[in-house]
Amino acid sequence: MIDSMQAKEEEEFDGPVAWLSESKFQPPTSTSHLIARPLLIDLLENALGRRLIVVTAPAGFGKSTLLAQWCAGRDQLDDVSAWLTLDEADAEPNQFLTCLIHALDNAGFNVGELSIAADDGLMGTSVHLVLRRLALTFQQAESPTLLVIDDYHRAKSPAIDKIVLDLAEHCAGNLTLCLASREKLFPELASMLASGEALEIDAAKLRFTDAELRVAVGVDLAETVFAALQTKVEGWPVAIQLARLLLNDDTDHEASIARLHGHTGHLAAYLTEQVIERLSSEQRNFVLKTSILDTFDAELADAVCGHDRSSHLLKALEPLQALLIPLDHRCASFRYHHLFAECLQDLLHQQRDVEVRQLHLNAARCLGERGDYSAAVRHGMAAKQDGLCADLVCRAGGWELVLFGGIGRLNGLLRHFPQKVLKKYPRLQFAKSYLALKNGEISEARAYFDCAASSPRFDKGDADLMRDYINMRILIEAYEDNGLVNPDNDFIHEALDRVGADDSMTRGIIQCNMALRHTAFGRFEQARQQAETAARSMREARSVLGLNYAYLHLGMVAFYTGRYQVATANFERATDMARDNFGADSGLKYLSEVYLQAVRFWKAGLDDSSMDALTDAVEHMRRFDGWFENFAIGYDALFHHAMQSGRHRDAWETIKKMEADANERGIERLRLLCSAFRLIYFVRTDDLRGSAREYEQVKAVVAQNVELTPSANWLILFFCACACAQHLAASNVRLALTYARRAHEVVAAIGADFFVLRSQLMQALVLDAANRRRDAVEALLPALKIASTSEIAQPFLSRDAERLLRATRGRAHLYDEDVLMSNFISDVLGRNANGERLLSECEMQVMEELAAGKSNKEIARVLDRTENTVKFHVKNIFAKLNVTRRMQAVTAAKALKLIE
Repeated sequence: MIDSMQAKEEEEFDGPVAWLSESKFQPPTSTSHLIARPLLIDLLENALGRRLIVVTAPAGFGKSTLLAQWCAGRDQLDDVSAWLTLDEADAEPNQFLTCLIHALDNAGFNVGELSIAADDGLMGTSVHLVLRRLALTFQQAESPTLLVIDDYHRAKSPAIDKIVLDLAEHCAGNLTLCLASREKLFPELASMLASGEALEIDAAKLRFTDAELRVAVGVDLAETVFAALQTKVEGWPVAIQLARLLLNDDTDHEASIARLHGHTGHLAAYLTEQVIERLSSEQRNFVLKTSILDTFDAELADAVCGHDRSSHLLKALEPLQALLIPLDHRCASFRYHHLFAECLQDLLHQQRDVEVRQLHLNAARCLGERGDYSAAVRHGMAAKQDGLCADLVCRAGGWELVLFGGIGRLNGLLRHFPQKVLKKYPRLQFAKSYLALKNGEISEARAYFDCAASSPRFDKGDADLMRDYINMRILIEAYEDNGLVNPDNDFIHEALDRVGADDSMTRGIIQCNMALRHTAFGRFEQARQQAETAARSMREARSVLGLNYAYLHLGMVAFYTGRYQVATANFERATDMARDNFGADSGLKYLSEVYLQAVRFWKAGLDDSSMDALTDAVEHMRRFDGWFENFAIGYDALFHHAMQSGRHRDAWETIKKMEADANERGIERLRLLCSAFRLIYFVRTDDLRGSAREYEQVKAVVAQNVELTPSANWLILFFCACACAQHLAASNVRLALTYARRAHEVVAAIGADFFVLRSQLMQALVLDAANRRRDAVEALLPALKIASTSEIAQPFLSRDAERLLRATRGRAHLYDEDVLMSNFISDVLGRNANGERLLSECEMQVMEELAAGKSNKEIARVLDRTENTVKFHVKNIFAKLNVTRRMQAVTAAKALKLIE
């Protein structure tokens, strides 16, 4: 089932942003009667480079025609000219930006990885990040770009206005935005016009001149008739178009002009009396019935009208010209002019209202067979056939569209369903639940899921429905965290037994969930096996998204167990896959980035740019996709970086964010972790009252977990015990050591070497604070053995740890097998608090001996180096520390905390 569904999915959605009509990105096709408007074109051309161009006028003033003519004339230039026509659905910010990116891409502007994210509807991506990346892209562009946004009034909203203003401000110079609207725009336009940053072309400027009027009518008129025509049409382009139709259809020009009565408010009367009523009965039926369609070809028109004469009728209607607009040069597909379509639709409802639903139903069925599900659902809802629409969404793939990169498609489909209709169909509610999960709305996702599961229509005999139920229950329990930490949750095993061998997708999701469960309980080998099995299942299902998640689980297990090269490789692979397949600003890319940057932080620290990348990734995860391990690893790195750097305010902000996420998502483990971090913060900032208060809560967590058997709280217990040890280190060494050893026992029992390293370092620091240096060194050696193998340096980059490292250096030299350890110590001592290496390993060894007052010859003898080599290292030390003498070097090294 899944294979056939996916094969159909790939066939139906081949091409970019398949749920959007390509006609949105093409200007109206020119006709033989297009009137050149050189003065206006020059005005527009001279405005390029301004932040904004706006063309505002009521319907029928030729806004689209003018701008299409302008764009057509710019096709010969190297500059990019992009076109986007909006409709009401584009008022949603992500949808608007998706269309905008595709319009630029369609015009040949290199939007880079944003095109990938746009194919997915930019779901899981914040508007701020997309705008920032667009600004960077335009700043790097080699040539200026014009983007025309037609029918802006149809999607106008405060959110869309803000996006446009941001683009106009931050992309100025390389991007010119041109908006065509029937309505006045945002208040900010007035100041932009006054400052010359914007140009406005209004209705007065759009009116045809007398010379243009003569060309437009195409008929040699007597002066008296022409004067009457001038009075009637007042330069109004659409009225001129209607007059041309009348004049070409009647030799009595004076009588024709007399029939053209009324003013601009009587457009519907013009169209009805002078165009529609002049059609044959068959032609009139055709245009009325097909007016429900945004775009159409002969096949779709036949399906709607219930005959096979559409090709013939379309040819017969060619004289309508600008009112029936071809969308391609082959004249295979068409749309009606907006004004004409509105008039036709009004007449249809007035004259044949009983037929309208059937027409929409015909359209829905035909479009559904074609795989144009978005348009099919829209017509199905207009036909009040919500059952058909629900079936169409399920036929498209339902919630599984997400797993094949179709978040945007699914979101677009479900947008058509009002809440009261959505509640009738459990499978649609499951799909809505999944979208809420991906947007970080866990409580809303649970509400949709529970409503679906308790629905009277929830039929346990429906195989497809039960399959959705299994998948969504597994996913939602993972995000809520409760299902992962419940040792009595047999549902996951029952679900695996129930799933057929051919359902690779569901098996992959179950296996990913089991990998998370095993990780939560510290069963890392089982977690690794399940993640590898999940990866195979996701490959069979051909879900790149699912495979991406499997790599994250594999990397997480490797990270916890100290296999850092394997962890880094998996996280890099996941990050690259996410960027390549879903875009540089996709939620999955940021999720992968959290893991990757965290591993890099613990290995050697992060520079400011990389730390900003981690911060951005965590912020994005907070807003969208994430579960406990993501938050734990990301916040652990951010918090300890801030504390080591002395940025206590940043550390406190990190704690507050953790707390907010824990409460909003209902993740109890994250709340407990937050309490441990608060205690560490109070201890290190000498807040005695705060640390005493928090200690009572944290020690209770440790007391509640007295057994060593693996539990889902092993990570919480580790951090809480470490926090208690830090709190007591200065006042009760014996109890502090008890807590430190408790932390070590918990992680050593399950082979979590990354945390074993940190627990051993904690024991050593407690012992050293009690002036038990020898014992501290003995405790530190096992931690160094793990760290030197994996080159995990960051935990040792503190003043207390560095002091202990210097004392350990001599001891490490005693063991032949610990050459790596000795080199590692030198390397760590040559780094600053940000993990940046100031002096090489050899230079640090020489620096230590310089501080002891040894000569070059003595240093050479101690370090088994030649004297010339020592001189070379001393010269480099002087250069790096910007000194010229030995004592200056020692003083500088102490100031930089490289030595004591």
